[in-house]
Amino acid sequence: MSSAIKYTYIVLVSALLIILQVSVFPHLQFLGNIPLLSIVIVVSLSVSGGIVAGSTSGIIVGVVMDILSSRTFGTHTLLYMVIGLLCGTFCRRFFERKKVVVLIFTLVTTFVVEFLTYIFSFYMFGNRQIFVALWHIILPETFYTAVLAVPCYVIITKEWWLKWV
Repeated sequence: MSSAIKYTYIVLVSALLIILQVSVFPHLQFLGNIPLLSIVIVVSLSVSGGIVAGSTSGIIVGVVMDILSSRTFGTHTLLYMVIGLLCGTFCRRFFERKKVVVLIFTLVTTFVVEFLTYIFSFYMFGNRQIFVALWHIILPETFYTAVLAVPCYVIITKEWWLKWV
């Protein structure tokens, strides 16, 4: 398979997952939370492609999420680039079972991103109910994202979808 077709496929699937995240999954909430498929994209591409693919996908997906969100521009870009860099670094050095790695990295990175979002968005401005946020927002969203991580990884990285080309 040519690399142009592969990259086109990755871009289209990533765009579809981001569209699903911002348009469909708000109607399929679990305990009032939606999954962060954008993190799944970055982790999947980091695990399958390494440091460069992870950092590049983190920057691109982060910019798209910054455009689609109402937060300060650049926060998603910075967080997702660091996620791509770290996941790509650790995966290339230590791990072989990629589906388990995607699941673990998605759990960890989603938790860290949501915890940092809570700290910088609410805790610093007087909302000190960290255990309530942890129990009702951060953990359910982390597990909801992790449940969708492996199926999304299979869709993003498998080339058998394009055997007909």
